[in-house]
Order: sequence, then C-alpha cells, then structure tokens
Amino acid sequence: MWKQLYTYVRSLISLARDVQRNTADIKALQEEVQEMQKLLDHILVKMEYHEKQMAAERESFRRELAAEREKFKLQLENIMLRYLQKLPPSESREE
Repeated sequence: MWKQLYTYVRSLISLARDVQRNTADIKALQEEVQEMQKLLDHILVKMEYHEKQMAAERESFRRELAAEREKFKLQLENIMLRYLQKLPPSESREE
C-alpha cells in the first residue's frame, strides 16, 4: 500500500512539474504570438502606406500621360494648320 501511495505521489509531483513547464511554455508562446501580431500590424500599415503611394504615383503618371497626349495632339494640329496655310489657294470651285 505504501508503495502504491509513493507511486501516486511521485506521479502527482511529476504531473505538477509538467503542468508548470507547460504553463511557462504557453506563456512564452503567447508572448511570441503577441510580438508576431505587432509585427504583422506594422507590416500591414507599411503595405497600406505603400499601396497609397503607388496609387498616387499611378494617378500622377496617368495625368502626365494625358497631358503629353494633349500636347502632342495640339502640336500635330499646329503642324497641319501650318501646312494647310502654305498650300496655294485652290483654283476656282464650280458650284
């Protein structure tokens, strides 16, 4: 009977030690998860910032391209108008 009681007490002490180790491990893992969550939040904020930057740059580039197209169109119109003004007047039109 004493041997059986000794075995139970020994098992109980061993289980208590395991519980303490597991509790410490769980706490360490929780802290690690919190650190990772903070890091992920930081990364998310940076990604959102860069996404906004890129959207602004795309919009700026789009506006610049539109302005360049308009400029090119006007230059082409000017060239055409100058060319048309250099043509001799058309001969009499019969209407």
